[in-house]
Amino acid sequence: MIRVVTLNFWKDEGDLGARLPLIASGLVGLAADIVCLQEVYADADMCVGRYLARELGLSLAAHPARAKVRNGQASTSGLAILTSWRIMAAEAHELPMHEADGQRLAQLVEVLSPQGRLGVLNLHLSHLRDDVGVAARARQLDAAAAWAQRDGRRPLVIAGDFNAGVDAPEVKQFVRRYDADFGTDASALASSTLRCRANAAVDHVALVGGGSRWHVCARDTVLTEVDPVNGVWPSDHFGVLATLASQP
Repeated sequence: MIRVVTLNFWKDEGDLGARLPLIASGLVGLAADIVCLQEVYADADMCVGRYLARELGLSLAAHPARAKVRNGQASTSGLAILTSWRIMAAEAHELPMHEADGQRLAQLVEVLSPQGRLGVLNLHLSHLRDDVGVAARARQLDAAAAWAQRDGRRPLVIAGDFNAGVDAPEVKQFVRRYDADFGTDASALASSTLRCRANAAVDHVALVGGGSRWHVCARDTVLTEVDPVNGVWPSDHFGVLATLASQP
């Protein structure tokens, strides 16, 4: 089995100093093979990706994005993948963007798992609403998947903040075009992953090219509890843990 976690880290919002160890301890307990993070904050003094890699004892591939001044600090909010396996290659690709949204990247890492080489595509798609957002995310999903599969890399794990549910038209189109496996547990797929909004299951882990060998067998919402001591939440998103299993 392969355990994959995705989490939108929430930049430097909230109490970053309290959230960092809370997330680190939560991820340690999940014992995932692959962790995909979005909105990964970094400035001159702090890099969330490096901190978590050190605390978890995992290898790191990080790609900064969306540079701006946040709370008085020049910073980035990018993508990062942590893994217990050897990273064979790591690269990033600029996705189609809308002027009202700004820069969006896709991050692709190839890892050497005990089952062989595996591609991991980490995404944070447009947050725009209505038809404009649907069109932007459709273009981004198609561009990211086509880029990640340009050399026939299979299977491919796709994880991240889609800013859309599995019933959204752009995600349905993606499933049809790439035969993407999000799992079959309807209740799990409908579980909201936004802490302050119901019916917003926007964070996903999917598998493309699993074929007869691999499938998504379980999905759980994780990192859902407030710290009872200081009242801090890990993020404004909950994490998603997906388990990939080989076919019998």
